[in-house]
Amino acid sequence: MKAKNKNIGKGNYLVYGILMVVAIFLVYFLMQSGANPSVDSSVLSELEKTTIEYSCEKSGNNKVTCEWFGCYGDSAVVLQKGESTYSWILENPSGKHDFNNLDVGNYMIIFVCGNQTRILETIYIKNELKL
Repeated sequence: MKAKNKNIGKGNYLVYGILMVVAIFLVYFLMQSGANPSVDSSVLSELEKTTIEYSCEKSGNNKVTCEWFGCYGDSAVVLQKGESTYSWILENPSGKHDFNNLDVGNYMIIFVCGNQTRILETIYIKNELKL
């Protein structure tokens, strides 16, 4: 009967040893998976930074209103008509700006957001004086 007790005791040490090895692997795995979300979140934040939303519309007499979201880094919106250029430096990643008192003509809209440049369709400003 004593021999059986000794074998049971040795079996417990084996089980404890296996559990200890499993616990070490589990801790290692959790530490590695804990490191990955920070990498993933930094990649995600970089992807979010590249998502740029912008629009420019004619609003009122001789006026264009531009709005943007997600412009990081050195950013600007430019209205260009021939050799005339109107620009606005974007101080925040999102916002709105009005270009007022524009001359009659076609204006090409250009957004520069960090290292990305987007050209919108042309907006035509016409003389809207009412008679």
